[in-house]
Amino acid sequence: MAIDVLGEHSFDEIVLSTLPRALFRWLEIDLPGRLRRRFHLSVVTIAADEVVRT
Repeated sequence: MAIDVLGEHSFDEIVLSTLPRALFRWLEIDLPGRLRRRFHLSVVTIAADEVVRT
């Protein structure tokens, strides 16, 4: 699990990649802030502009 890896190894930052903000509720529950506080790392959030289905 990703949480286990974060606790066992050293990292400089967390990169959180998500679907568009309108479709993805993780940003609404402040996942980036929760990760920042728990692991004391900077969090970069990348949200797609749109979903393209192929």
